[in-house]
Amino acid sequence: MACAVTGGAYLIQMDPYYFVRTVVFELSLCIMTLFMYASSNIQNKLSYDDKEHPGRFFGVYLIGILCAFVFVWLPVLGWMFLFFYIALSVVSNQTTGIISATSLLVLTAMLRDVSFTTFLVFFISGIIGSVLISGIGKEFKIGIPIALSLAFQLLLMFAGDVLLQNKKIGWEDAVIPVTNMILNCIVIWLFLQLYSAKVAHKEDNLYQMITDPEYEAMLQLKDEKNDLYKQSLHSAFLVERICSVLQLDNKAAKCAAYYQHFDADQLECYPIPEHASELIKQLKHGPRKMVEKEAIIVYICDITIKTILYITKQAHEKEINYERVIDTLFEKQFPTLLFIHTDISLRDIEFIKSKLIEEKMYYDFLR
Repeated sequence: MACAVTGGAYLIQMDPYYFVRTVVFELSLCIMTLFMYASSNIQNKLSYDDKEHPGRFFGVYLIGILCAFVFVWLPVLGWMFLFFYIALSVVSNQTTGIISATSLLVLTAMLRDVSFTTFLVFFISGIIGSVLISGIGKEFKIGIPIALSLAFQLLLMFAGDVLLQNKKIGWEDAVIPVTNMILNCIVIWLFLQLYSAKVAHKEDNLYQMITDPEYEAMLQLKDEKNDLYKQSLHSAFLVERICSVLQLDNKAAKCAAYYQHFDADQLECYPIPEHASELIKQLKHGPRKMVEKEAIIVYICDITIKTILYITKQAHEKEINYERVIDTLFEKQFPTLLFIHTDISLRDIEFIKSKLIEEKMYYDFLR
């Protein structure tokens, strides 16, 4: 940052007093940026796994410093600070993103010596963009926040700069602001799509890969222990349905249902996410060591499917009373006292039982 200020001041032949003023302002904001990032890191307030990857934030910030230096020689309405307000907020958090992006804006504004109104145009539009993008949630629905951010920036540009030129507005006055909006839209959309794929939904993509029945681990299980392969697939189906209704981590639970029968040495060869690994660990230690609801649901569904597969194989074409089978399992295999030390409630246990009884048609399909 100091190099950018010094280089910019030298190239534009800035007055020494203005140079000192710019350095003081920038250093203050840089120190505050570093403090906020460090504080957020310590308090675990950074988004997703950004705590383990500080290069994301500092990489975007470094690019921002270079761009802030270049913006000095561009038309004011061509400045693309909205992207940096949004990007820096995404790779850290809202407060850190706003402070760091403002330090970039102040650098360009002071080297260019623009009016306070021009500064406010980009400052306010940046804050709006940062606030809107912070509400995208885990689903990462970015369309409306991006559209509103760009619309507010365009409105502020016309209200704060174009209108103040005190002349009739023509199409030529809209060229730079509209071009800015289009370029910002493209860059922001590309950045958020990349972040979504590589960071926000990285675990979702991983779950999708390793819970594919055609994944190498499952094909290996199919070749070596076909009965366990079928048992895992069918229990995972029930687990996913039940966990989805109870609003639990159905992806981790489904993964645990797939991989609970693998040996510890085998599991090390596959990229099992942390939560799924914890559930598998609880399942291997037995029901009395289970704590999380997802682990208990996997345990119940797995034994239920194992029992039904055995009964259907023995019964051949005879009619099976699945409700009686499940009632007997819950009475003998899953007594309430077995789960008294866990997070699961009696109401949850009754719900799981009722959902398993409802799947009679699915059990007929297994035959």
